[in-house]
Amino acid sequence: MYLESCLQNPEYVRFDLLLIPQAIIDHYNIDEDAVDGYVYAKINKAWYGLKQSGRIAHDDLVAHLAKHDYVKTKHTEGLFRHKTRDISFTLVVDDFGIKYSSKDDVYHLNQILRKKYKYEVDMEAKQYIGIHLKWDYKKRELICSMDGYIE
Repeated sequence: MYLESCLQNPEYVRFDLLLIPQAIIDHYNIDEDAVDGYVYAKINKAWYGLKQSGRIAHDDLVAHLAKHDYVKTKHTEGLFRHKTRDISFTLVVDDFGIKYSSKDDVYHLNQILRKKYKYEVDMEAKQYIGIHLKWDYKKRELICSMDGYIE
């Protein structure tokens, strides 16, 4: 989702040709467009590392959700809820953690988001913001881990 929001004004970037793998250069014939060892590109969409991308992507998503009655809560940043449906979710960059009572409500949210974004759904909620989740509904437990983090 983060990378699918359009910038108000395009940005431009310069890549050192020496930092681009030869296979990429050959595949796209980049060396034909190089000037003094650099290749230039125009950026029209949000991009990781571009300082305004986060704000643009956030504002774009909030506006899209608002059209369908999903609103930010007043006191908790990143928490959204629907005005009439029993569904709420947290949003961190491009990860959603969704609390719902009815699968119809999840379907509704999914339909709204699919109108604008491409993404994957993990209905088993095995991972959120890089944290691995193991659910035990019988014991009412959730074990959170960051496998491999210490290594």
